[in-house]
Amino acid sequence: IPIDSRHYWWVKNPKRAVDEINQMLNSTDSTFYFDNGKLIWEVEFTNNFGTYFLITIETDSNYPFTAPKVFVKEPKITKSKHVWGDESLCLFHPNEYSSRMTILDIRNLAASWAFCYDAYEETSEWPGAEAPH
Repeated sequence: IPIDSRHYWWVKNPKRAVDEINQMLNSTDSTFYFDNGKLIWEVEFTNNFGTYFLITIETDSNYPFTAPKVFVKEPKITKSKHVWGDESLCLFHPNEYSSRMTILDIRNLAASWAFCYDAYEETSEWPGAEAPH
């Protein structure tokens, strides 16, 4: 990852960056890359229904003070609830985000979202907590 700018969160917070990278590499099947000023994690998992998901978790230069955005690359999301206009996942109410949350925490919330998504596909009811948005 580039270190040529003090604006990147991983340059401003190197200990946090090392901790985040270690947590993700030791706990998930993931890779990361840099693109257009963002550190992006690509994560694969299979949920309890047996559905394979490929997601990306994007952190901008203000992370951890701004919430990462999570996008589903596979499968194609249809009939969806809890997706923002930019197609990022709505994992929690924006006021609930804390800078203490890690990328691994966000990945785990995305895995919970994936379970709820499959349940919603089957029942038309979202089994998780909901807030209006």
